[in-house]
Amino acid sequence: MTAASNPVDAGIAFRAAMYVACKTLFTPEAEHLVVTRTFPSAATEDMVLIGSLDGLRDRGEDPRSSSLRTQDWDLSLDIHTYAFRAGGADAEQDADDQAYEAAGGYLNRIAEYVRRSSPNGDTTLGGKVMWSGLESFTTEPGRVSAAQGTGRMWEFIGTFVARSRVTG
Repeated sequence: MTAASNPVDAGIAFRAAMYVACKTLFTPEAEHLVVTRTFPSAATEDMVLIGSLDGLRDRGEDPRSSSLRTQDWDLSLDIHTYAFRAGGADAEQDADDQAYEAAGGYLNRIAEYVRRSSPNGDTTLGGKVMWSGLESFTTEPGRVSAAQGTGRMWEFIGTFVARSRVTG
């Protein structure tokens, strides 16, 4: 594992590694799925958005057994997955089901990638962190009022956590 020299760099490395992992995971769907770090003004495609990052020093460490220059940091990163499926008034339920399934499927693929048991995954994200994994998730129905009557959108928000060692 690559140790960062400060906690901000550790967080930046975690966020960048998750972005690269998502770009790699979703390359086959690149024509209709956007992996991004900023929300575009108009979402016209399915999207994986690498969102908010938080860091917290591990306070469980015994200060007598660790160097003041070596600290473990707990990092958390929100990843939003969006899916929109078109459907007129007679197909709203099908559109809703398909959007829900797609958005959940995107988040599931990312969660499987960082699982320790995933054969093609990488819990260390290329050695950028000691370990990573999905801690929690929530769902939101689409919030685009202009889409009402034309289809349905779902958003899944997953909070991924990682542990990083800072030496410096």
